Amino acid sequence: MSAGDWKRFYQAVCDGDMRLVRHYIEAGIDVNYAHPEFFSTPLVAAIRNQREEVALFILQRGADPLRVSEVDGASPMDLLATTNLPRLQEQVDRMGIAARPARNFWKRWLGW
Repeated sequence: MSAGDWKRFYQAVCDGDMRLVRHYIEAGIDVNYAHPEFFSTPLVAAIRNQREEVALFILQRGADPLRVSEVDGASPMDLLATTNLPRLQEQVDRMGIAARPARNFWKRWLGW
């Protein structure tokens, strides 16, 4: 995938465009990649934009719910705790996933 493809995928996630999201995932796009311009994974973007259907789909396709977004130190689980996405919350509960405490960028970078 080219960088342009990833940006279009990321925009489709933000827009809730399931047709395009499905297309890119079937084409093999990395659902855990955080583009250097955005510093955010697609799952974080889906949750931030209240795109529950997209979030569920990419979670089922291997998105890491604990992967931290470099821009703010938040994981998808951290964000989920601040939103109203009940089906997504039910899914992560069934998966036995719990949020880990977020650490700020410098502490993560320095290994503290």
